[in-house]
Order: sequence, then C-alpha cells, then structure tokens
Amino acid sequence: MMQLNHRDIQLAELEILKNFDVFCRSNNLSYYLDSGTLLGAIRHKGFIPWDDDIDVTMPRSDYEKLLMLWNDSAKYKLYSYERKNSSCPYIKICDMDIRIKMKSHRIKKDFTENLFIDVFPLDELPNPNNEIKDLCSKCIRIRRWNSLVLLYMWEGRNFLDKIKRLIKKIVLKVVYPKNNLCKLLNTLSQSYRDKNTDFVGCVLWCSSSRIRMPKKEALIPTYVDFEGLKFPTYSCYDLYLRNVYGDYMRLPPENKRVTHTFDAFLVKKE
Repeated sequence: MMQLNHRDIQLAELEILKNFDVFCRSNNLSYYLDSGTLLGAIRHKGFIPWDDDIDVTMPRSDYEKLLMLWNDSAKYKLYSYERKNSSCPYIKICDMDIRIKMKSHRIKKDFTENLFIDVFPLDELPNPNNEIKDLCSKCIRIRRWNSLVLLYMWEGRNFLDKIKRLIKKIVLKVVYPKNNLCKLLNTLSQSYRDKNTDFVGCVLWCSSSRIRMPKKEALIPTYVDFEGLKFPTYSCYDLYLRNVYGDYMRLPPENKRVTHTFDAFLVKKE
C-alpha cells in the first residue's frame, strides 16, 4: 500500500465530490457545499489548507432519493445505517481504492474504513427561537449517545470516568440496539417536516442553533469556486458563515489549525 500525503488526500476527496456532482446532476438532485468545505470555498477558493474533508448537505427529500437511486460501483460506494453497512447517522460516499486508519483508534471500524465525503440531510426547522434551541439540544444529546456507543469500551480521562462511560455505554446498547440511535436522531431531526416553516438547517449534526437559515434563500443555489471548479451552495452563504464562524475571513491562530486525524493508503492502482 502507498501512503498518501495531505494534498493527495484532498485531491482524492475532490474526485469523490466530482463523481457525486455528476450523479446529482444526472438525477436532478440538489446539494450544497457546507461547513468547512463552504468556508474553504469562500476564503481559500478550495480546501482550507490544513483541512482534509468535504461536507455537503441535501434537502431531506433529495437525500432520501440518493439512498434509493445510488448504485455502488467498484470504486465508489454509499455507506449509511439505512443500508445496514454503517453505524453513522448520515451518508458517506467512499472511495474503495483508498483505505484510512484513524490515528486516535477510538472509533469502530464500521464507522469508516475508506476515504469519504460526508452527505448530511437538510431539514425544516421551527420558526420560534426557543423551539429550534430545544430541537438542537435534543439532537446534540442523541448524537453524543451515539458517539459514546461507537467508542471502544475502555475510554475516559481517569478510572472513575472510564467506569461511568462503560456503564452508560452498556445501558445505551441495551436500550438502543444497533443503529437505533441513528434512526432516532434522523426521526427527531425531521420533527418539522411538511410543516411549512420558514427555516432549514442540518440539525442532525449541528453544534448549535446558529445553523438555521431562511428556507427561501438557502434552497436557491449559487455557485462558488472550489479547487478550480464550480459547485453549488446556499445563496445565503454569507449569513450562514457569519452565524457559524463569526468573522470567517479571518484566519484562526496557528494552534487552532487542526490537520487530519487519519492516515490514508492507496490499496489499488488505477
């Protein structure tokens, strides 16, 4: 196996995105650059230099169509809990020619084994501030439970913390059998589906309620530069980035520029 360097990893992920883009165009599916990928597109015209992943969102209806329509190839495969091949609550499109090894050794292998891009559902969100904050809090809590289940058994800062985590993990696995937390999280994130609200956002994997965007603006795509190509994102991307990152054009301190957390290896020659 040949180990890939940081730029090789970025370019391989770009190839996954290009393949995904062709598939979405061919099947009339909408998607949007999101999170650090969108930040990189606006601030760097490509990847954030020290970043190593690609995140996109899709309206929930298109996300569900993707699950139905995607046919795996020898090179690109879709992983999701719905297909019973992942413990992850969202979709990963993986490059089967590139294996990854997590440096932390904390996550189970069935969470991710191949180089990937993340595909998250974009759901309708409530209008009142208190309701969106409550929904986000619930999703964050379930997401933490799912992460705890995915950690190896003996994790924690000290012995007492390890025991507490182990007990919580056992209880969660009993109460919520395999992938039930993924299903619960997806069900909860769709609490306002078809309720004709004014907002959308990726509440399934949110860190706060600041991800909420006006629906009429968010769902209208605008195209931005990313690694010399054009990809769609929200027309209200400036509002989104300011809400999530603050002064997003300012570079973070060097000690906050976190690099990749895995090693990648080419296992099959083209």
